[in-house]
Amino acid sequence: MPDSSRIAYYYNKPGDSSGEQQDIYLLDINRGIAKNLTQKPRNYDEISWSPDGNFIAFVAGEFNNQKLYTINADGNQLNQLDPRLKPSGISELAWSNDSQQIAFIFNDIQADKSKLYLINRDGSALTKLTNDQDLYASTPVWQPQ
Repeated sequence: MPDSSRIAYYYNKPGDSSGEQQDIYLLDINRGIAKNLTQKPRNYDEISWSPDGNFIAFVAGEFNNQKLYTINADGNQLNQLDPRLKPSGISELAWSNDSQQIAFIFNDIQADKSKLYLINRDGSALTKLTNDQDLYASTPVWQPQ
């Protein structure tokens, strides 16, 4: 069960004002120890803890060339979740209450549309929830348990 003893955050390399040389770090508040989770400097965004505290979801890449990932909170098992989606803007990550699924907005830059997708935490069962006639989906929020 999550105990709010850790904070995930972005850390920019010294001198990187553009945000292109970031890593995601995890700070253990009680011990005062920070750990680099990603160890691959690039542009990270949309960091989001799973409700059970075991996973962190995030996007990586430039605004119109982003991919969705999860990583275990211990820094192991980095997984790209959406290899079938062409690189584009991904935002507004929303974990299901049971930490098994992530809803997100796929900003299709070429089509100038935002679509709502759902994917399992392990990257399976990618599902588009809005149809192509919908122009701008946003702000997914799961029903509370």
